[in-house]
Amino acid sequence: MNMITITITNMMIMSTSTIDRAVWPFDLIGRCEPQPSHWRMTFMSVDLKGNWTDADIAKLLASVTDDRDWRLEVNAAGVADLFDKTANPTGADYDETLHCYLETWMKGTDFVGPSAASDTTLVGKIAKALRENYPALKGAEKFVYVDL
Repeated sequence: MNMITITITNMMIMSTSTIDRAVWPFDLIGRCEPQPSHWRMTFMSVDLKGNWTDADIAKLLASVTDDRDWRLEVNAAGVADLFDKTANPTGADYDETLHCYLETWMKGTDFVGPSAASDTTLVGKIAKALRENYPALKGAEKFVYVDL
């Protein structure tokens, strides 16, 4: 799992942490959360090619709030991330570029956020689905159904 936090005040980067991915920032999408005097951008992903655990998936779920529609996607490089589908809806042409994706979790359904991250059954089912569909898809479809 990789995470970087950048605090921006008056459009200037005030502090950064490091990230161990040589391709940053070109394949990461930032999450912006308004704060009283600045924006906090958090980049979080789970590299499915490496050693990862259910705890990493829980941290990924906890990294966002349940205030918009989210979808867990795995890109062609094997990196799993949550994408904001409220502000950034996508179509079939975009989906074709992905390795796979789960259903879109609608705002307020408690499939993301700290509560979801603490639900070991939910986290386990998502982790199992990812393990079954990476590196090879279990079926012919890129859409991965998880019975939640």
